[in-house]
Amino acid sequence: AWMIAMIIVTFLTVEYLPRLTKFVPATLVAILIATFIEHVIIRLAAGQETVLIGELGDFSGGLPRIPGVDDYWDLPPLNWETFTIILLPALTVALVSTVEDLLTIEVVHDLTNTRPRSVEKCELITKLQIIAMGAGNFVCGFFGAIGGGSTIGLSTVNCYS
Repeated sequence: AWMIAMIIVTFLTVEYLPRLTKFVPATLVAILIATFIEHVIIRLAAGQETVLIGELGDFSGGLPRIPGVDDYWDLPPLNWETFTIILLPALTVALVSTVEDLLTIEVVHDLTNTRPRSVEKCELITKLQIIAMGAGNFVCGFFGAIGGGSTIGLSTVNCYS
């Protein structure tokens, strides 16, 4: 019952707060309200316990464990056979991510009216954004992180918030 109430309050905050003010992002206010409900109302006032993330697994924190350096990672051998196995899936994910990034760039330019006036400048900015995304994803792999890309849905929400 508490979870349903928190979902409803969060939804209402995100949906209707921007109609009142855009001074503070509605999602930030929703997170703060949900945290207040959890720690003050549910835990202190009602005296109920909820499951914490730390109880679900080992989240000790600390510096990232670098693949190839830390014994935590069990990496496959770096040879031609491994390369041929991962080449096609890696290229497929890279191409799909690039197409998604290009579509997102187009949508954001249209929503914010920030499209460059010349074709050359537009191409340059788009190439720089794609290269920056690829470089970030490349570096993520060295720290055991999962790379990501831009999504049209989240970018649209951010443009309207």
